[in-house]
Amino acid sequence: MSDIIIGVQSYTYREFSAVQAVEEAASVGLKAIEMWPKHINFQSGDKEIEAFKAALSDNDIWMCGYGVCGLEGIADDMDENFQFASEMGADYISINCKSDNHAIAEQAIGIAKKYDLKLGIHNHGPGADFATSEQVLEFCQGKDALLGACMDTGHFMRSDQMPDHVIKVLGKRINSMHLKDFISAEEEVMPGTGRLDLAQVLDLLKTHVGYEGAYVIEYEADAENPSPAMKQTLDVLMKALAD
Repeated sequence: MSDIIIGVQSYTYREFSAVQAVEEAASVGLKAIEMWPKHINFQSGDKEIEAFKAALSDNDIWMCGYGVCGLEGIADDMDENFQFASEMGADYISINCKSDNHAIAEQAIGIAKKYDLKLGIHNHGPGADFATSEQVLEFCQGKDALLGACMDTGHFMRSDQMPDHVIKVLGKRINSMHLKDFISAEEEVMPGTGRLDLAQVLDLLKTHVGYEGAYVIEYEADAENPSPAMKQTLDVLMKALAD
């Protein structure tokens, strides 16, 4: 994708249906969505999947990614999950697994190759298997380049790692992202209104990573009515892009 595409993680709209999440994303001017598996998955009914596909088409929304998928939890039907994501147009799958489970990562890599997907390890903050950029990088070492990081800026900040440090550590292993913002380990704010320097992140992703994927916003603090925050975040992000 040559142009910058801004999207949302559908967990932001977890109180909405998959179709409603797509419609809400389009209503505020977003162009992409990373789908949370509990919104839609390969086991959803045919009518539900067809309605979802129609919503993507009708609203000109790209399903850029799928996840976060816990690899241990989908081990028996990993192929079906990855195939579904590929058929929906996804570029990547955001994943999580145990930090010592190299075997399941290699299993995922083999299946991802089959469907031309990237894999992005999603960090989950303090105490998680992948709390720091160094832990993510260590796990990726020696593995296929399609395995990288889904950089969640907010969770890294909760682990006392600012995005500039994370980007410099992970470099080209960053293949997807969740733009999230915290002012403390527990208090989330709209991306770009707290400690997250969006202009700096965008510049580093361009110069240090050569990032070409979707810029996916995630905001968990207002599940009942997240669209106003999405609109404001999009405005802040567009301003950062223009500067």
